[in-house]
Amino acid sequence: MAYQIIDNNSKYIKVGTVVKCQSETVKINDGKFYMVKFARIRWAIFKTKDFDLVLQSYKNGETGSKRALYSIMKDHKHFGVFIPRKVQHGKNEGKMFLMAVSIGKRKIRQYYIFDVDNEGIIQDNAPIVFDVSTDIPYKDRKFNKGY
Repeated sequence: MAYQIIDNNSKYIKVGTVVKCQSETVKINDGKFYMVKFARIRWAIFKTKDFDLVLQSYKNGETGSKRALYSIMKDHKHFGVFIPRKVQHGKNEGKMFLMAVSIGKRKIRQYYIFDVDNEGIIQDNAPIVFDVSTDIPYKDRKFNKGY
């Protein structure tokens, strides 16, 4: 998959797609989850056990919380979460989006999913975008264990 710039003035690049999945072998959420398809890797995204509680808190105006709607897994390891946020400016002001946040010491780039309804449900085939303004130049990266 080639990178796709969302628009000419954008700092976001589409780097993958989120698709709805169902599997009989997955034992949580009745086997329902999302798969993020990047060019070379895949993430599995699951609703957290506190999904309804976090969504209600978000709807009550608690938008700065670090409580997660979704957990991110890669290679059978939990490494991040998606937390709900509100668009602050522009034509989509007030609309919910999801921001990826790492857990522990691992760093995660700034990934966003904007195709989310008011109930926190990710739309099928939603693009996942990367914020290029937060990327660290290659020469400045520190390749520590767990990076």
